[in-house]
Amino acid sequence: FVENITTGPVNEGDQLLTFLVQTISTEQNLFSSEPSIDADGTLRFHVVNGGYGVANVLLRIVDNGSGESTGTPVSKGFVLRIFPTPVISSVSPRISSTRGGSSLTVRGRHFGSLLSRGYTAETYGDFAVYVGGAQCLNTTFFSDEMVTCVSPPGIGAAWVSFNISDGGLSRSGVREAGVAYPLALYGGVEAGAGS
Repeated sequence: FVENITTGPVNEGDQLLTFLVQTISTEQNLFSSEPSIDADGTLRFHVVNGGYGVANVLLRIVDNGSGESTGTPVSKGFVLRIFPTPVISSVSPRISSTRGGSSLTVRGRHFGSLLSRGYTAETYGDFAVYVGGAQCLNTTFFSDEMVTCVSPPGIGAAWVSFNISDGGLSRSGVREAGVAYPLALYGGVEAGAGS
């Protein structure tokens, strides 16, 4: 996050830099671990489960020099925008053919909107739906709360995930056992769906 930082001239090379971070969050309890910057310049923070919002952050860099060697603190403000993780509330139909090809409707929230993507669009791309690790085909965005796709082949209970990849920012939501494929074929007839 912070790169190419020096303590000053060569005669101040033994000084240490300290990063002081002050966070002013617009959301209550946005962070479980407040933003901080390591000595190597790495920005670190943890967001509370399900948290999203905007945090204004003030960074001050000071050195440990004394007297005339004390540098002027450098301050810089920046904004952290935390996007919500997609949430899958249901998948229908719940049972799909082992050969795939079933039209699935995935419902939930944070699939595509100003809040969930950071920009407004008539339709949103840069997403994928997976069933049991295999990507669905023909995914279609309808709203922030609904997408459709065609199921891949599978067997047994399979998790479903909705993955967003916008400009280097990736996030995903998973529903365990979102789709059930039959466990056996008897005389060419599927029977015994997974739970």
